[in-house]
Amino acid sequence: MKRMGRKPLKFLTLRETKSLMRQIRNPRDRAIFLLAYRHGLRASEVGLLRQGDINLQDGKIFVTRLKNSVSGYQKIDGKEKEALQGIPLSKSTTTLFKSQKGKPISRQQLDRLMKRYGAKARLPISKRHFHILKHSIAVHLLQAGAEIVLVKDLLGHRSISNTLLYAELVSKYRDDRQIELFASKQIF
Repeated sequence: MKRMGRKPLKFLTLRETKSLMRQIRNPRDRAIFLLAYRHGLRASEVGLLRQGDINLQDGKIFVTRLKNSVSGYQKIDGKEKEALQGIPLSKSTTTLFKSQKGKPISRQQLDRLMKRYGAKARLPISKRHFHILKHSIAVHLLQAGAEIVLVKDLLGHRSISNTLLYAELVSKYRDDRQIELFASKQIF
């Protein structure tokens, strides 16, 4: 399952993710980053979110996926509800996250936000791109022992082969950590 001709997938460690989230004080931006991370959203998918996609009472969000991925409802938890309640909603538009011009927030704007907050969190420059949130949640869930099918569904992957790329990352990480642990305890 190698990514032929492509750089290896990068992801934020849990520590880097927490550091990034601590830097985000703006309620709208906090909601954006939290939803993007927790639901594995692409930047363009954030721009597609509508106020009607959120049902705080039922604790659900409808995610419209791109790139032939599977759209559908997902659960939202208390932190996500709290973040969503903190953003001003407008009766004049159905767009959930707007630019200053009132249009759906763009991929470019989300990437600028990631670069700004990533710099504040002192993330490596190579990890300051918005799509890394999608990679990170997949890796974090698999590291925590989530079933691969759950991760597949959360990310909206149509094929499990796409999700296996993340499983390979986790396996390599585990192998490297095991070697470090064995070496540090001089078991060999």
